[in-house]
Amino acid sequence: MGRRRRQYKGPGRNAPCPCGSGRKFKSCCESKGEGPATGPERVVRPELRAHFKRAAHAGCYDDTWFTEVEKRDATVAEDYAHFALVRGMSREEEHRVRDALELVTTEVLSALPPEVLVGSCNLVTNVMVRFVEALGVWAFGVHGSVRFVFPRHPHLDPSYFWVVDEQDFQGAFTGHAWLVAPPFVVDCTARLQKWQGPQATLLPDRVVAHRSEVEVLHPQPDLFAAPRVARFAGPPHPALFEFWQWMPAIRVRLPEAHVTYQPSGIVLPQERLGDDGWALSFGNRTPAQFFEQVILPAWAERGRSQ
Repeated sequence: MGRRRRQYKGPGRNAPCPCGSGRKFKSCCESKGEGPATGPERVVRPELRAHFKRAAHAGCYDDTWFTEVEKRDATVAEDYAHFALVRGMSREEEHRVRDALELVTTEVLSALPPEVLVGSCNLVTNVMVRFVEALGVWAFGVHGSVRFVFPRHPHLDPSYFWVVDEQDFQGAFTGHAWLVAPPFVVDCTARLQKWQGPQATLLPDRVVAHRSEVEVLHPQPDLFAAPRVARFAGPPHPALFEFWQWMPAIRVRLPEAHVTYQPSGIVLPQERLGDDGWALSFGNRTPAQFFEQVILPAWAERGRSQ
């Protein structure tokens, strides 16, 4: 359902700080010791940057030229995500991205019953990437580990979903998946994980956090792997530390919970919106039918009302 890739080599010291303050990284989180460790800034190959600028549309990793390059060098998916993160946008586009995310998350959560969503974070993330791309929003999925802490409820222990863990069955998806649509992080399935207690009742049905609302963290040791498999898994691969320099762990503070996301890779959906291979349906509608019959008319109506 997706192509997982490791990510980038870290913001340059003169690059905008990932916290969204608008200041340079060296004058913001680096100097406070709160940001990711510095490292060489990823240089997007000129021919790819030219392609992204020429294509100028979300989802251009499906273009024939891109897919041909990807056959020779799978890391071009990293260039796509990097371009989505740093391409910049106007205030009007940022408002449009927020509106698109609000619409898509609302319609998806309304259409899919909770029992369908449980354990389907990867599927839901992939289809949501396709939905927002079809509305012109640059986005990609992220796969990794997540920690939930409930500071106002000390009787509840922290809860974890580790990317390195025992599988419930052969081929089972471990960890968690969420959506990045710069400048927002979106998680619609945290509440629908396989909880063993009342924690789900303390979580909202969705998390939509602007980059200015998240805390950028150093790598979190307790999120590397589940304790029961950690000694067999060994330490994180060095490539992951390069990845975390550019795509660091973040913490989102919600009213009843603090949620820490630690990425391990990028997820780009293989199936296009009109393909038949989706393992997720909306009642009797395919994802393409749901987009055309529900999301697109609602988006048009929203545009007329503004």
